[in-house]
Amino acid sequence: VYKRQVNAFGEGSFESRPLPTADRLIIIAAPSACGKSTLLNKLRSGEGPKLADALALGDIASWRFVDSEFLVDMVGEHFPKLIVHYALPTVPLKYGLIPHIAEDPAMGMFFNADRISLVTLYTTPQSLVERVTSRKLSRKANRWPVFRTVCHALSQVDGLRSKSPLLRQTYRWEQLEELFSDPAEVKAIYGHWLEYVSRFDIDSHWLVRTDNEPVPQDLREWEHIIRDWN
Repeated sequence: VYKRQVNAFGEGSFESRPLPTADRLIIIAAPSACGKSTLLNKLRSGEGPKLADALALGDIASWRFVDSEFLVDMVGEHFPKLIVHYALPTVPLKYGLIPHIAEDPAMGMFFNADRISLVTLYTTPQSLVERVTSRKLSRKANRWPVFRTVCHALSQVDGLRSKSPLLRQTYRWEQLEELFSDPAEVKAIYGHWLEYVSRFDIDSHWLVRTDNEPVPQDLREWEHIIRDWN
């Protein structure tokens, strides 16, 4: 029996589940809409050679790519080379991080791999807002002002939202728009992540800006990067 947790967005997760093991593990982490999928596609297609070299990827076909939410379905499996893409928890500080990163089942991979490398993706808070808004407007129901108003109103009703994927997604997009529009909140999301991973013995940890070519940057540049996020 596993305990189910529900976060401020109504999304569930399970704790205390065993996970697969790996010889080499690369975790690519970023908030929603930051560009994880785009970067992964570039790596698969051979783009971003500087990042590939920094991570010593070698033959990209030898790596298994997995979304962190599916790790719990791979109990007992072992991977020589595993790349996990991980969405950082994006819950406003007024709610607290629910669940805290340390309580996320996927983070058990830090104990299940022999060698670990990290890639933390980032872009500016303004760019995050623009990307979330673009995703929201890409849905037909949100393109027209009248329908957008209706979707917004209906998405605020818990009972209706629980029954409609569109309303749940609309609610999440709007919450993320509000969250990302506050640079202090975005800094806090990254701050929790960077503080947590600093506890582990990591081979390498690179920063990559997702609205440029995927060039690895030293983690020591972080404070300089966020200095103008006001």
